[in-house]
Amino acid sequence: MRPAALLALLLVTGCGSTTTSETPDIDSIAGSQVGAMAERQLETTHPGMAPGELTCPDLDFEVGSEVRCERVAELSGGRLIRVSGTVSVTSTEGGGRLHVKLDDEVAEFGITGDALEDDLRKRAAAKLKAEPDEVTCPYLTGEVGTKARCRVRLDDKVVVVVAVITGREPEENLTRYRFEWRADKARIQRSLAFVATGPSGVVDWHRDHRSRAAA
Repeated sequence: MRPAALLALLLVTGCGSTTTSETPDIDSIAGSQVGAMAERQLETTHPGMAPGELTCPDLDFEVGSEVRCERVAELSGGRLIRVSGTVSVTSTEGGGRLHVKLDDEVAEFGITGDALEDDLRKRAAAKLKAEPDEVTCPYLTGEVGTKARCRVRLDDKVVVVVAVITGREPEENLTRYRFEWRADKARIQRSLAFVATGPSGVVDWHRDHRSRAAA
């Protein structure tokens, strides 16, 4: 099994238990503390797990109480995954004990904005024959057909580029996407000295990019 796939496997099957430091005289544990303790235990139990952040609501401090949490982690190649899990109180003695179990299925995966920006910056520099002053992209959910609007700025000109998910491989949390330049051909020619091709001024980079770490 490849390392990236192993990290994903550990992430979705992880579980563990942790204790609070002292016996607290409280009715509930703050969500931020619940998430921090549960995340620390997951990473300790599974050293190969990709670092992440677990977000939880407040948890009643009594045996049997539980809350649903969400873990977000970034894997190699700019892949971002979200997986839900349950944190429960198994004991209130000796400081208390919590148990965390992540769901077997990833709730969502996609591509980080940073990864899209890095890729688009390289492609824009090649297409425009100049290094862009600024490239911005949001997070893109890994569902086929999902789109995200990016912006490429060169001098005082801004061109909108749309990232579109064209394929996905859920087993490895991988996606394929392409960039589409949304701009009037004449305006691009005048402002960026770039000749656009394609219907309605849309330039498609048809070579799909796989959000996979280089082997």
